[in-house]
Amino acid sequence: MASECYRIKDYEKALHLVNGSIFQFLSEKRMPPSLLYYLKYTILLELKRYEEAEQGIDKVLRLYPDYSNIHYYKGLVLFHLKKYRAAIKAFESGTQIQEANAGHLILKGAADFRAFYYIAMCHAELNHEMTAIAYAKKSVKANPQFKPAQALLSQLKKDQRTNACIFRQDKRIMFKAAPALPPSSVAAPNNPNSCS
Repeated sequence: MASECYRIKDYEKALHLVNGSIFQFLSEKRMPPSLLYYLKYTILLELKRYEEAEQGIDKVLRLYPDYSNIHYYKGLVLFHLKKYRAAIKAFESGTQIQEANAGHLILKGAADFRAFYYIAMCHAELNHEMTAIAYAKKSVKANPQFKPAQALLSQLKKDQRTNACIFRQDKRIMFKAAPALPPSSVAAPNNPNSCS
């Protein structure tokens, strides 16, 4: 029922139903299926309820540490909360899960190209341009058809070229604006290879 409500975009009702199902399992001292948590965090992300999602996701990861989707969703939650360094760690944790567990519904790319894309986005937000480019390339390599990674890589390379041009222009302006020293105040260096 919750998945049907989600499908028709009745997210509040879907969340209420999935939380009820999780509670039912827990009250019977049974482990809720990972699918319920997948649906819950999918809904919370759709509703942009990032703080609420952050509160419980670590408990779910203790139940299902091998579920790459939950690591990915934790990364998304932290990304939207602008906790970029923590988001990178969450995405990286998901990419380190080697084998897909047959008991989990797996979002294609959660353990590779989607995670690499968001790691690149986090590094871009932290102004780590070269690392962002490296992860964007990893994402494109893992899935060449993933358009968001292609666009990000293109934008990062364009920004890098623009920043290099601005740096060169600033350097020329600074050089032109620097006051010339009178010839008598310039001493010949003792060691021509020295920076002092």
